[in-house]
Amino acid sequence: MRWAGQLIGLILVTLLSTSCSAPAPVAQPQGSPTAGSAPQPSASLAGRTLAVATDAEYPPFAFRTPPENTLTGFDVELMQAIATKAGATLSIREAPFPTLLQGLADRKYDAVVAALTITSERQQQARFSEPYATVGQIIVVRAGSSGVEGYKDLDEIGLVGVLKDSAGETIARKRSKVDDDKLRTYADIQQAWADLADGTIDALISDSVQAGQFLATPAYRQKLTRIGKPLAAESYGIAVQQDDAQLQHAINTALAELASDGTIDRLKQKYGIE
Repeated sequence: MRWAGQLIGLILVTLLSTSCSAPAPVAQPQGSPTAGSAPQPSASLAGRTLAVATDAEYPPFAFRTPPENTLTGFDVELMQAIATKAGATLSIREAPFPTLLQGLADRKYDAVVAALTITSERQQQARFSEPYATVGQIIVVRAGSSGVEGYKDLDEIGLVGVLKDSAGETIARKRSKVDDDKLRTYADIQQAWADLADGTIDALISDSVQAGQFLATPAYRQKLTRIGKPLAAESYGIAVQQDDAQLQHAINTALAELASDGTIDRLKQKYGIE
């Protein structure tokens, strides 16, 4: 069902060109400056090449646009702007979402930007930047489905799909108590959407921003619908290696500047991120 992803990319390209012309608490990122703390490393990364990994199958944060198959998205453009602010050269790598943090720990790349929720567990694996976006998780089912009104009902439905190692999987396992035999995890979220549409699974937990993008496409507009309101606000951050305080500080400095000059707000508007 890669055609669905390509269609979403094409629709996003059209929307972007038009726009350019015209509740559980989350863990806080480490390393925020405090009074009396030790001096922070320099924010300059001049001369450094940053290898940054993302999941290129996760619109609108990262995706490829036909016909050139160009990698773009909110996360991609944000990281490009950060690298420019810090004086670094950017090299984007692609990897499946479930492998990203392990690849970072194995030093395959310097950072991960992939709609990555900041959690206490993940902070044991990596340092995180300050949050750059806040979203919620919602339930999506086929139009006309009955028996699902919220997260408490997910353990009584058929198969529930989630992106592996995502906030959606955490909700399904810990909050909704979905049994293992009723939970299907995906490395490719676009395949999960296709499986929901054709009846392979019965519900999907998705972040609210992505759900809005998919549900606006002809492939899913009439077939699928969201249930209820987002469960909670979750903060997305950029992950770096545990011992790279310099990169964390440089990213935080750049994020603050990009927020101040309006760049982040413009990117959010461009990609439909509220």
